[in-house]
Order: sequence, then structure tokens, then C-alpha cells
Amino acid sequence: MKIRDKLSSYGYDSLAGADRIELLLELVNCRDAKSKLKLISERGVSLSDIFDNTEKARGIFDEDEMRGIRAVKGLNASYLLETLRNNPEKMDSPEKVAEYLRTAFQDSLFEQFKTVYLDAKNQIISMETASEGTSDHAIVYPRNIARRALELNAVGVILSHNHPSGTCDPSGDDIRLTQQVADSLSLFEIRVLDHIIIGRYDGYRSFRESGIDYAMKSSFAIKEDAEGFAEKESEAKSKRQSLIDSINDKFENLSGRLDAPETEAEIRRHLALMGKTYRYSLGNQILISFEAMRRGTSPELVESFQFWSKLRNDKGENVHVLKGEKGYPILVPVEYKVYRKNEDGSFKLDAEGKRMPRVDPKTGKEIKGLAFKSGAVFDVGQTNAREIGAYGSIEYRNRYAPVGENLLVSLEEAVKKNYSIAVSEEPLSGTAKGCYVISDRKIIIDNRPGMTVPVKISTLFHELGHHIMHGDELRNNKTDYVKIHNERGSREGEAEAFSYVLSSMFGIENRSELYIRNWGNSADDLKERFTKIHDAVKSGIETLKLDEIISQGNRKDIPAILPVPVGQPWGFNQQRSFGITP
Repeated sequence: MKIRDKLSSYGYDSLAGADRIELLLELVNCRDAKSKLKLISERGVSLSDIFDNTEKARGIFDEDEMRGIRAVKGLNASYLLETLRNNPEKMDSPEKVAEYLRTAFQDSLFEQFKTVYLDAKNQIISMETASEGTSDHAIVYPRNIARRALELNAVGVILSHNHPSGTCDPSGDDIRLTQQVADSLSLFEIRVLDHIIIGRYDGYRSFRESGIDYAMKSSFAIKEDAEGFAEKESEAKSKRQSLIDSINDKFENLSGRLDAPETEAEIRRHLALMGKTYRYSLGNQILISFEAMRRGTSPELVESFQFWSKLRNDKGENVHVLKGEKGYPILVPVEYKVYRKNEDGSFKLDAEGKRMPRVDPKTGKEIKGLAFKSGAVFDVGQTNAREIGAYGSIEYRNRYAPVGENLLVSLEEAVKKNYSIAVSEEPLSGTAKGCYVISDRKIIIDNRPGMTVPVKISTLFHELGHHIMHGDELRNNKTDYVKIHNERGSREGEAEAFSYVLSSMFGIENRSELYIRNWGNSADDLKERFTKIHDAVKSGIETLKLDEIISQGNRKDIPAILPVPVGQPWGFNQQRSFGITP
């Protein structure tokens, strides 16, 4: 089929790279087109090579033909720029921006880096090529982008580059470069609105859509003063506030139905996730947990987009987040400098005219402020990590096998060593399975027949929970240990919750009651209870070094970095490596 017939029947998008080159040769009336097409194919010349008259394309066309080619290229560039300038709505989403950027890259076989400079209304001032490179990289200098942005009086930029290989996944270098550009521009309060990667034929990846944290400072403008961190982007501010409101709403909702049977089941699901996400703040745990409940999913390991992008398997293949996956929302902490001010509110300047940071008089260190921005994390199931063998599911033990006595011994030794608490197994009277003797700093676990190893482990964690959360009150006689147990109130519920989290990490389901009806009558009461449990869990896991105990149960020669929950454990090849054991 002739190229014009194919164009008429199926449209431009149906044309392959060679077809598009053939169409260009027809449009500029190239002489001896067949021999030229053969030479183009032999040299591996792309449409972009022809338009840019690269070394590979030189000598194929005469001067008249090159004038025609330059005219077509100029018309295309003019159309693209005018369309974006005259139709601001074309810039209202990454998808629309990517659609027009694709035209600019012209199916190039080499990586190019382009910068779109924007005014205060997000209208295009200019779109320029910052760098042209090889098939897999291009060298970009952030200072040149900053200099050009100042020359054009731009207040924002969109970064973009193509991946000739076809994949749109950002590399670690892509993310680092974006951060460097964002940091350079933030000095002049110029924002990086997005970084869009264009695949060779279709597809794109927007850093903003993917939740990639490329600009801790410049993704929203900074107003660095003692009062705080002001965001100029109302959308970012609204999204951040929405997440904060969502956390508060969750506590309000739970506090109003503590008597409902399903509420304890919800809280148990959240506690099970707490062991896997103990490094995250309570607010972020709540966001992840309830989003997982809404989706009906059970996250194994949630990490940032950057974390997954840096991970590789033994063959060097990159892990990437699967296309179309939506991350679990979180709030990302952002540090910013706080500057000294004069009485009139202006910044104090040093001899060189630079702002003077506020310094802590006791430590001599610069004072930092803290704000939050919205972000996202992705579960391992939302990546290709399993598919390429960069992630292996490892269980602490076979979930149907009995818990070994050696685990109990390891945990008892860890409590003795790291908390300086004596642990013994002795017969106890009544129905008590264990007790904490505050005066002797001693945990006693009942060893009567019927006390299985899992029950002993849960009891050990329960009494340790009392030590961590209620030790000061007990030592100062603000409460009584016997009273705590007999009342079955909030403190007993806190210790049970602590035990539930740590036990679940070893595949032990502690079914003891949580006494949630006594956790409080308001959202603030419930938040205080959860905060206390969260802090104790984080402290307990880190102090006991449970990650090491878990790794010893899997493979003794490789240390673990994070806990491996039974039923949903994890392992990596590359630095964080457990490997897969039989």
C-alpha cells in the first residue's frame, strides 16, 4: 500500500517510523526517494536525525531538499508552540502536555532533554532543547536551565525527556537530576511543576502523577520565615489538608462506634499492618490502613516510588511500579530553613546580602521548620519485583507448623539484654498467664501445662508492653499493676494491642480481647491511645532488634533490614537481600 493511501485510510498515528520518513520525503519532493530510503535504513537514521541533520543523516539530501525539511520542522514547531500558548487548557493535565511533547521529540532514537518555561498563568513562554545525547542518556546542567528561566522571567518549568528504548520508567539518575534542577530553581522561587518522560511510540510517565518526591522544597513555593511554610499551589495545599482531615475523620468515625463488633476487627487489621509499617508515622499508618481496607487489599511492603526505582535483580534489571497503579496516600515531612527577621518583618541580611538563618543558641545549629506535603507509597504487589525475581516471599516459619521453643528463648534473651529485665517461667496462681513485677524489674510467664509456646510469646510481649507504656506510672505509684489487670481498662487494652502487633510479626494470632470499649469517648482519646501504642511498637521492634531475630529464623548468614511478617514477608536481592529459602 502506498504511503498516501495508508495515511488516508488509517491516519498518521498508524504510520511506523519508516513510513513517517517516507511521507516526509514525499512532502519535500525528494529525488530518487527509493535509494534515499534504503540508505536511511542501512544507517539507522531516525526522523529526528533528519530534522536535526545529525552526522548519520548528513549527505543524504541536497540543499534544496534540506530547505524543505527545515520548513516542515519549523511549521511543526510553530504549530506546537502556538497551540500550547493559545490554548492554556491544553496544559491542564500531564496527559495533554505529554501529547504535545511527543510531537516535539519526533520518535528520536537519541535521548533529548527539553524544558518548557511558563509564566505566572502557566502559559508557555518558550520550549527549548536543553541537551541532546546518546541512545540512553543526555547530559543536562541545572544551572543552564536556571539561567535561561531567569532570562525569560519564568515562574515555573516543566521538564521532559524521551526514552528511545520505549520504557517510560524513570531511572535513579532521572530522579536525582530532577531534584537538582528543582533545588537550583527554588533559590529563585521558580517551581518545577512536573517531569514527563515520553516513550518512543506511546506512553508517558509523569513524576507528579506517580507521586515521585522530586522537589522537597520547590514542588510548592517556599516562604521561609519563622511562622512556617506557605504553599502557593492551592491544589497541593488542598490535597494535603484533605489527607489531614481524612486522618481526623477516621478517628472520629471509630470513636463513635467502639461498641460495634466490626470495629474491633477493623482495629485488629490496622494493628497487623502496624508491624509492617512501624517506620511510618501513626497518621500515615492510618491513611495506608484504611485505604487498604477500602480497596480490599493487604499490603506486604509499602515503599516510595524512588525506592522501587532503585531496586534491581541479580541481572541488573530495574524494578518499576506497574503502569496505572495508584499509590497509597501519605503525608511527606518537609524540612525548611527558618531565617532571622527584623522588627518590620523583613529578613536580616549578612554582609554579602544573604538571608541569615536562625540558630539555636544552645547547640549552634541552624533551626529547621517542618511542614508536610502529599505523597504516595506503593506496595510490592504494584511493582514487577516478583516477576523479575527482585523480591522473594519468605515466611518466618511454615504458618501451619508449630512455633519453636528456640524463638521463645531468643525473645526472652532479647528482653533481658535490651531492657535489663529478668524473665522467668514459673507456676502462677489463678488464671493469670503472666505478670510484671515492677520492684524487681521482672517478667514472670506461667509455665503450667497447657501454656503453649505461642501463648508464652504473646504473654511476654503483653508484659513488656506494660513495662514500656506504663512503667513510669507504676514506679511512681500513679497506678497499681493488679488494678490495671482487674479493671480490664484502657491500659490493659494497650498492652494487648502491643502484644497483638509484635506477635503477628511471627505469625502468631493473639486473640485476647483488646477492651476497645474502654479506649475513650472521643476522637482525641482514641488518637492518644493509638499514638501510645504506635510509639511503643516502634520502640519495641527497634530495641529488641526483631528484624535480626526474624532474619535468623529465615537465613542465618544475611541480616534483615525490616521485619518479615508471616504470611506476607519479603526479601530482596541487592543490599537488602534475604534470598529465598526452602
